[in-house]
Amino acid sequence: MANANAGGARYVIPRGWIRLGVYVDQVKQEVNDIWNKWPVTYHGTQQEAALPILTQRIFSTPGDQLLGGSILPIRPG
Repeated sequence: MANANAGGARYVIPRGWIRLGVYVDQVKQEVNDIWNKWPVTYHGTQQEAALPILTQRIFSTPGDQLLGGSILPIRPG
């Protein structure tokens, strides 16, 4: 597998995945200097979950309270 560096972190480029570009607000890009300071990450999800993530611009992480009031757990693995 190919390796690369971004944001001061080394990462492995996964094979057999697809890549989708998403819009990032220009002000947030500049304020946070994301193209130079943020590490590259890959987020795997089910096809059904991708549309709400992209259209609602909400990406919940473990510990976040969801709309129904439950807390998003950390899944093993």
